[in-house]
Amino acid sequence: MRLFRTDGQPGGPPLTQPRRVAIVVYLVLARPRGLQSRDTLMALLWPEADQSQGRHALRNALHAIRQALGDDAIVTAGDDFVGVNPECIECDALHFEDEVGARQFDRALARFDGEPMQGFHVSEAPDFEHWLDGQRARLRAMAVTAAWAHVDALRAAGDSAGAIAAAHRAHGLAPDDERSLRRLLTVLGAAGDRAAALRAHRDFAERLKRDYGAAPAKETQALLASLPAEDSPSPTAMSEPISAATPAFMPPSPLPLALLTAAEGEAPPIRPRSRSSWAGRAFAGAAVTAALALLPYLRASRAEPHRGPESEAVAARRDAVVLGDGLAERFRKDTALFQRYLRAEAALQAARYRPARDSFQAIVEDAPLYAPAWAGLSTALSLSGFDEMPPKDALPLSLAAARRALALDSTLVHAKSSVIAYDLNARWDLAAAKRGLDAALARHPDEPQLNELLATWHRWRGELDEALELRRKVYRLNPLRPSYAQSVAGTLYLSHRCAESVEVLRRMMMDFPPTASATASLYKSYRCLDRTDEAAAALAAQLRLQGDTALAARLDPPMRAARRDSLLRTVVQAQLTRLLERRRRGWVPSRTIALKYAELRDADTTLIWMDSMYVERSMSLHTVPFDPLFDFLRGDARYRAFVAKLPWNPRLARITTR
Repeated sequence: MRLFRTDGQPGGPPLTQPRRVAIVVYLVLARPRGLQSRDTLMALLWPEADQSQGRHALRNALHAIRQALGDDAIVTAGDDFVGVNPECIECDALHFEDEVGARQFDRALARFDGEPMQGFHVSEAPDFEHWLDGQRARLRAMAVTAAWAHVDALRAAGDSAGAIAAAHRAHGLAPDDERSLRRLLTVLGAAGDRAAALRAHRDFAERLKRDYGAAPAKETQALLASLPAEDSPSPTAMSEPISAATPAFMPPSPLPLALLTAAEGEAPPIRPRSRSSWAGRAFAGAAVTAALALLPYLRASRAEPHRGPESEAVAARRDAVVLGDGLAERFRKDTALFQRYLRAEAALQAARYRPARDSFQAIVEDAPLYAPAWAGLSTALSLSGFDEMPPKDALPLSLAAARRALALDSTLVHAKSSVIAYDLNARWDLAAAKRGLDAALARHPDEPQLNELLATWHRWRGELDEALELRRKVYRLNPLRPSYAQSVAGTLYLSHRCAESVEVLRRMMMDFPPTASATASLYKSYRCLDRTDEAAAALAAQLRLQGDTALAARLDPPMRAARRDSLLRTVVQAQLTRLLERRRRGWVPSRTIALKYAELRDADTTLIWMDSMYVERSMSLHTVPFDPLFDFLRGDARYRAFVAKLPWNPRLARITTR
């Protein structure tokens, strides 16, 4: 990405300090567009500084930026917000986004030039690095989508040679995405170039084996086998162009161009950027090279726990109650498609969000008018924002999928729930979320997902009694769903009714096979009660369910109290070390790390990671004022300042801490 002054005025001294470059990059690319919070910039770039030091450093950096870009390039609103002036500064990354949105794919792809910010690094600013990685991924995904849409246009125009060249380029943007490979094979097969298809498949298979020790999927092998021989191409089989609605690579679950552009609609309007000439030199320091790309998320294979006969039976009873419930008859007529949908929803109900995303995605690729799959995809993406994907990535994609579902069928409750969840979790707009909930519940008063969402809305406000009653209602109506029992236990825990939480969890684990998530909740509830022996046993059970038998064995009884407490701390420290290592390699929710530091009673570092939760817009941020693990911080002035800046003003009076 390059930045330009639209008026051609010369700049001052170049920007050389990485943090100053990073500020400009953030102010240009951050969403929603417009002014950004100074507190956010300080948390991103000076996470170790206190408020006074951070403000001073930011003021100095903005002064240097004004010297480089001109006094009018930076705009402010009071002491809290700062931004770039769109009438003075243009950025080719923003033009790229506009051109993709306008379907000017040739121009957009000509502008996209890979990863121009290789090697750029801001020391001791991990949250900025993570944010920048997300921008790279988002823009790379837009480029991939535009590239495949360009292929479709060329095929529709009958330009076979151009389509092949464009398909090779599109696949080159996401070389590790097997669905992208299948699209390339389809284009080559339609052109009768089986030899090129075989070469592309061989190269992909060799790289997959070399880098990941894996082989192409059966679907890819079947597609390759179905390609016509070169002397007998079958235009009837492959002449139909790949639909522009068919998604290309989108980390970690691809979505169509229409969804990428639809998700933009939530950003508040800003003054239009000038379309005047780009004449004038790019500043030596202000021609900031920021990323337009990031290597796609790799599909990390996740071992699924083995389910024995008893858990299979329980799952069958549960699935018989909830799967496909309420779907219109027209969505059941294609029995093969309906069965695929049921399998995807089963994965979703079992909290296996990655397989659910992949399964729903495969359905909408094959049947883009099958609205329930879009709704399921929206739910899977939304729930992935808790643990598997950054919320800033997951929630806009969820919203876009929900909008596509509602455009096809306005009655789909799960899609409506995703729109409401976006208002709540992405926009922090509790009023809009409540309006949506009231309207949806008026028509579906007992729908579990809506009632669970309303309970979450009450939890955001600190109305934990109301949240608890709703969650109990949902569980009474759906007694075969253990996740609803766990939701009851979670609300009891946040209400500091930890003994009741333990009882709910123990009953649940008598009726259903224990899970790592349930035993983790039990561990936290026992800690809340200072029942340390039982907490250690629950943590050991959690570790064994996660496959970590070596670490779990360290907590096996018998042991003296002092030894037990020391081992508990050692195990938590080991978990934290692993989480931080994973965070260096990819995304781990800030909340997960904050909670581990809280278990260790490290106030300073816990507060740092709580600030990171705020910057990350964690979907669990609303639990911070109530979670017993954070009780040791309640008297800290820094904690009180943190809670005071939460824009939805949670009601704290009902919570009595230990």
